[in-house]
Amino acid sequence: MASEQTFADRAGRATIMSQTVGGFPVAFAPGDSELLPITFDVYIQQCNDKNSLIGSQLQTYSTNAGLRFGHTNGIKVLTRRAKDFVLSMVSLKPFQKTISSQSSKITRAPTKKKTVPPPGTPEKAKRNQGELSYADIVNNFKVLITLLTDIGAPYAPPSTELQVANLTTSRTQLETYNTTLGNLTGQIKVGQGERLIMFNGANGLKDKMKAIKKAVKSQYGGSSPEYNSVRLIKP
Repeated sequence: MASEQTFADRAGRATIMSQTVGGFPVAFAPGDSELLPITFDVYIQQCNDKNSLIGSQLQTYSTNAGLRFGHTNGIKVLTRRAKDFVLSMVSLKPFQKTISSQSSKITRAPTKKKTVPPPGTPEKAKRNQGELSYADIVNNFKVLITLLTDIGAPYAPPSTELQVANLTTSRTQLETYNTTLGNLTGQIKVGQGERLIMFNGANGLKDKMKAIKKAVKSQYGGSSPEYNSVRLIKP
């Protein structure tokens, strides 16, 4: 699958072709009006707009993926500290085994930092590895908070960030990251599919560029300077 830069390059080559035929001394007059520079330029701009939108979504995904990675590590730290508080209290001995077991489910969950989003292409979008483990952390952290809540008043750590209300806020933030990234994955996948059709589909950018070459060859001749100026521009 072509990279983001490849799509940008292709749109750039289409612009060069449009500018070239638009500068012919004898006006380019294709039978199909869609091949006229003024009309073709509109289509090229639509392609550029789609590239820009997907690029922006990919950057947003990357930024939020980094924030989620850092926030998840913070939750693991809070989990260990909350567990240590429970283990430090002799009076909480009946809860210690359960809290330790639940804590390990959070701190051992595999997470991988994604500096670039999984949906780099439509094919790769469905292989969004890591989403399940982040969802697991949310669910396991929720169970841990419930267990700490059930302890009641004896669970009273002096550090405010370990209190149930603040742990709940941290869990909610991770849920928000998961939702945001999940939605972006869908948007990017759909956008990339639409873009592929715009570039490679029937009467898409590739077909239009090939048609322009044929029209130039027909109008000016196969050995003409006009045709030679566009024939090597790769669609």
